[in-house]
Order: sequence, then structure tokens, then C-alpha cells
Amino acid sequence: MHPHALPTATAVVAMTTMAICAITTMLRGDLPPWLVAPQISFLGCTGPERIVFQVGFGLTAVLLAANIATYVRAALPRFEQRLHTELKVAAGLAFAAAIGLGILGVVPLQRDCVALLEGRAPLLTESIVHQGAASLFFLASWVHGAVSIRLYRRSLATRVNEVAVVPPCRWRM
Repeated sequence: MHPHALPTATAVVAMTTMAICAITTMLRGDLPPWLVAPQISFLGCTGPERIVFQVGFGLTAVLLAANIATYVRAALPRFEQRLHTELKVAAGLAFAAAIGLGILGVVPLQRDCVALLEGRAPLLTESIVHQGAASLFFLASWVHGAVSIRLYRRSLATRVNEVAVVPPCRWRM
């Protein structure tokens, strides 16, 4: 398999899922006209797009996890031993993000999410689970990015005789 096939497939599945959900939601008029730029989560609340949202983001999460496992397996031998723990932390955070994505995909917002926005429906457990999973996805992704940047900076410094080839970071973790 080509090394870029898995990341490409992951991106294609994610973008296709969002496009199908957005187009279906707009064509069916499932969201009110005042909701001009809805969050992606609102595209999977109702109608046939709900199943597309669940399957598409569930599959994207599985593919993302496969990407992470493949990357770690290939990257671990290339990083200095002293950085292996940091690489594993970054991978763990990425896996946490994939889990969050999988849960938010499989458990979309409640079907009456627009009524909830308008104050005409109570907040249901599925929306709480969805928002919690979305928070996990975004937070773990962000921290993974910060840890990864630090990891690569430290690795680059070692690979050029301890002289950093990138500007120093202004913040520390």
C-alpha cells in the first residue's frame, strides 16, 4: 500500500461526510434559514444525513486511529530513545482525539437540536455525550499538536549537533 493512501482515504472520508451532510441538510431545509453557518454537528441532527454523519465520522475515527498506529510504528525507531516517551504521549493524545471523534460521530446531537436552540426542547443525554466527545476531540487534538511541535523541535536540535534549526519557542510546556 502506498504510504499516503491511508491519510488520503481518511481525509476523503471526512470531507465527503461533511459535504454530503451539508448538501443534504440544505436541500431538505432541515435547518432554519437564520442558522447561516451551522457547526458541523448540526449537519447530523435530523433526516437521512444523520446516518451519513454517524457512519462517516465513525469510519473517519477508525481510519484516524489506524493512521496514528501506522505513524507511531514507523516513527518510533527514527526518534532518539530519550524522546520515545514524549512520542508515546503525543500518540496517546491523538488516540484520545480519535476516540472523541468516534463517539461524537456515533452519538450525534439530539434530533430536535434546532428546537433546543430555540428553547422549545430540553437538553437530552445524547447531546451532552456528543458535546463532551467533541470537547475531548478538540482538546486532545490541540494538546497533541503542542506536544508534537515540542517533540520535533527537540529532535531537530539533536540531529544538528544540538543547534536548533528553528526559532526558539516563546512558550514552554
